[in-house]
Amino acid sequence: MSRFKRGLIGCVVATAMVGGALGQAAKKKAEAARDLFLDLDVNKDGAIDRDEVPASGRAGFDRLLKRGDDNHDGKLQAAEYRAILIELRTVAEEAKKQRSDRFRKLDSNSDGKLSREEFNGPKARFDAMDRNGDGQLSSEEFQTPNLRKAAGNKKAAPTPDASKKVKKAD
Repeated sequence: MSRFKRGLIGCVVATAMVGGALGQAAKKKAEAARDLFLDLDVNKDGAIDRDEVPASGRAGFDRLLKRGDDNHDGKLQAAEYRAILIELRTVAEEAKKQRSDRFRKLDSNSDGKLSREEFNGPKARFDAMDRNGDGQLSSEEFQTPNLRKAAGNKKAAPTPDASKKVKKAD
């Protein structure tokens, strides 16, 4: 077999492996969402009603219900739940794109970092976002700001793995 063919086969296999890994991550997230729905559907009727949600989660459930209860029955059916998750994912992806675009616009010298001079927000916000304390914001620091520290809490939230983050738009 020629070197070219071996190289081409290697590229195809590597691409398939990366695609498979990304597919596995998406599959795990979908399974986690399904498992949450099944856990909350205590009476196993294929819908989540307010009484099935723990008291600590009812305010959030009420917000989801207002947004996604398409048939107005006071419950979230599996299809309604799925539609909300898809909508949330779309919103999160758009917010990430907007933050990325904003980072590039602020990075006036195109060095891939934001200095205090390039950053146009409050100093306290910059300091909260600069998790490694190097006086510059990387794209990752800008994309995933530490909002608890920025809000003035003394104890900052731990920084979760980037693949598990879903943040609101700035």
